[in-house]
Amino acid sequence: MHAKQLFGLATALITLTLYGSAAKAQGPGGQGGPPPEIMAKIRKWQSWQKQHKNATQLGQELYQLEMLNQQSGYALNKQQSAKLVAILKAWRHKPTMSEEQAHNVLKQIGSLLTVRQIQKMTTLTPPWQRRPGGPGGGPQPGGRPGGGPPGRGFNFPDPPSGGFNPLNPDTLPFPPMRDRAKQGLDSFIATLQTQAKH
Repeated sequence: MHAKQLFGLATALITLTLYGSAAKAQGPGGQGGPPPEIMAKIRKWQSWQKQHKNATQLGQELYQLEMLNQQSGYALNKQQSAKLVAILKAWRHKPTMSEEQAHNVLKQIGSLLTVRQIQKMTTLTPPWQRRPGGPGGGPQPGGRPGGGPPGRGFNFPDPPSGGFNPLNPDTLPFPPMRDRAKQGLDSFIATLQTQAKH
């Protein structure tokens, strides 16, 4: 997958994990912290994440799978690519995915990877979980996609109120990123389909 397409998908998935971590790092009223209306939405995201741990993990794992497939010596082989394509295409257009279903998809994906690939995936930290100046940890307090604090001019999305499926970009809670996310996911599926033929 091209870097720009990967960035598009990753940016869309940021909405699932970024702001809850920011709230943990900085409470309301702190220097440089988000304004009150943003903090209110952060708390909503924290509550949503607690109820959708498997869906959130699956969104992160999708990003890690794309990165893994670009690592020399760790790319998915023909059989693995075919199996992952089947999983992604089965869910690509479904409007909802329950926590139980997300758990089962995570198990399906885990079963097709080698121990070595799984270990490598744990080192592939999504950009929204990195600290400035070093890997790991959460984002800078008050951060937002593109840098800087999420001020009053930023259209901060609410958590999904209806159906949500981390493998269907049309259900992402930040509409401006849906097209880029779809391009990224479809490109990844096309790459896997090519690998499955060779």
